[in-house]
Amino acid sequence: MPDALSAEAGKAWNAAERIYLDQSPIVFIAQVQPTVAYSSAVQGYAWRSDNWIDYANLAKSAPTEDR
Repeated sequence: MPDALSAEAGKAWNAAERIYLDQSPIVFIAQVQPTVAYSSAVQGYAWRSDNWIDYANLAKSAPTEDR
């Protein structure tokens, strides 16, 4: 899908999430956000409301001397 934010992508995401929940061998009681560290040169990722990281717009900027 070319546009990760389109309605079509949203439907695909919901279908994938339903498969994940229906076929999961564990019962979810809580999900703790993982400890993830990124360089300040990494941009475009976002924490989603479902506690996953969205890499759809991930980019790396050119390093500068202070990094």
